[in-house]
Amino acid sequence: MPKTQPFRFIAYFAVLPICCGSFLAAIYNFVLIPYSANSDFDYYNVLFIVFWILAGAAALCVILALFGISWRIRAKIKYVFEFFFFVFLSAACFFALVTLLINPSTLFLGKKFPSKRKHLSEQTQPMVINNISILDIDNRTVLKNARVLIDEGKIQEIESAQDIIVPSETKVFDGEGKMLLPGLIDTHVYLGLSGKMEGLYRSFFVESLEQSMERNARLTIESGVTTVREMPGYFDSSFVLKEAIEQGRVTGPKMVVSGRAITQRGGYFGWPFGHLTKDTNGVRVAIDYNLKQGAGFIVTPTPNSTLSRSGERDMSEDLMEAAIKYAESKEVDITAHVMWPDGVDKAAEKGIKGLEHMPSVMRPLKKNSVDKILREGIYVVPTIAMYTNLNRIVSDPEIIESDEYRKRFGPSVKIAQAYAQEYNGFITSENVGAQEEIKVLDKAISKYFKPNFSKLVKAGVTMGVGTGAGDQLMPHGWISKELQKYVEYGMSPIDALVAATYTNAFILKKENEIGRIRTGFKADLLIVEGDPTVNIKDIENVEMVFKDGVLVYEK
Repeated sequence: MPKTQPFRFIAYFAVLPICCGSFLAAIYNFVLIPYSANSDFDYYNVLFIVFWILAGAAALCVILALFGISWRIRAKIKYVFEFFFFVFLSAACFFALVTLLINPSTLFLGKKFPSKRKHLSEQTQPMVINNISILDIDNRTVLKNARVLIDEGKIQEIESAQDIIVPSETKVFDGEGKMLLPGLIDTHVYLGLSGKMEGLYRSFFVESLEQSMERNARLTIESGVTTVREMPGYFDSSFVLKEAIEQGRVTGPKMVVSGRAITQRGGYFGWPFGHLTKDTNGVRVAIDYNLKQGAGFIVTPTPNSTLSRSGERDMSEDLMEAAIKYAESKEVDITAHVMWPDGVDKAAEKGIKGLEHMPSVMRPLKKNSVDKILREGIYVVPTIAMYTNLNRIVSDPEIIESDEYRKRFGPSVKIAQAYAQEYNGFITSENVGAQEEIKVLDKAISKYFKPNFSKLVKAGVTMGVGTGAGDQLMPHGWISKELQKYVEYGMSPIDALVAATYTNAFILKKENEIGRIRTGFKADLLIVEGDPTVNIKDIENVEMVFKDGVLVYEK
């Protein structure tokens, strides 16, 4: 038997593979991802390539090890064996490092959120708000000098001050000069993202996922949003955040979570944001998985769901249809990410329930498309401010250096700044495709968004409010910007507020629980200074936010 060489063994099979694997992970994160983002190369699949290298090297190690029965034979091939074993360990180190960075939810995310409660999750004493103006969503009016009694997490009485007897040991708030509104609802957010979906694990070198999720949830609740519809995030991390918020360990809004999107390899919502399906059975398995985790709705892209308009490379029409039909059989809503009118038409024909980023599509909407949406009862969520904010940053990336952006992105502002410069570089880039995408977006915002919006409003299409916060450099806690766009595009302030409350509750199938100030409804409320029914910008003046009767934010 050959003599052992412990130092050589440790160096060759421990230190060197770790160094090599770490070096490859750094190259992947800091070179491959940023500089291949503008090409057609799908860098997500690098991990799949490494996985197959890992499996291949392991198989060869096993095969070569079988020859170890005879040391004479082993001596002849030991360098080959050691080489493959070294490749195996290096690849394993690379794969483990990247997986640890990108998949904290299944490994340690739940442990890193605070273990102690930050606030109560249930109301412990009655509460009265006096001398407050109340937004009556049903009648689109404002009730002056009212008194509201809240107990057990619900609205118990809404009357004039003299008509409500205040129970003993009641906490009293004076609302003079202020307005009480239903808690706002944002139906398109990414609490796990802080700037861009494709940022992936680069951002985790700046701050951990749980840090950014905790900040994003806090910014959201501070803006008066008490419920969100969470779009696909990193693996199952959104479910973990939802649990932490429900337990009072993290301050944030109630969450209705989609889970990972139903997509295909190389398509939009790639790994780790989507289930990469290849057939109908894969679609069913993916949807069943999401529902088992607690998903409240399903998300899928359509063909031509990116600026590059890549057809069925973005999503197969057959797989999209399979997802829609299976979601329907499971009695769960399914909504589609769209960007071009033909994707809208295809999704509507297959029976989609909702359309995200609609009517913020890159071409004018035709009348037959609007009629089809109305006839099928499909709801839409525009995310106008996300695109207009992105377009402004593309033109002037320096604005992301402002204190407002720094506050909202936190440490991840470094990543946002890098992407802002990258987007700005597209304008003068030699990459014709990148230049064309920027021109398409600019033209759509200046010529198509407002007319498309007006067509849908005039037709009476169900239109919710979603910010797209977390993606495309859209900060969290900016629902006010989206509402201001609605008013700029011709909607009245009170109708914009109805869209962000009652209509969004209707989209979530919770219109009999939240979204209005009515007796028996959950006490998800916000108090603002001023009157947003007159000046929509007053919605930014949030003084207090209540969730289930618990004060979760006070200015």
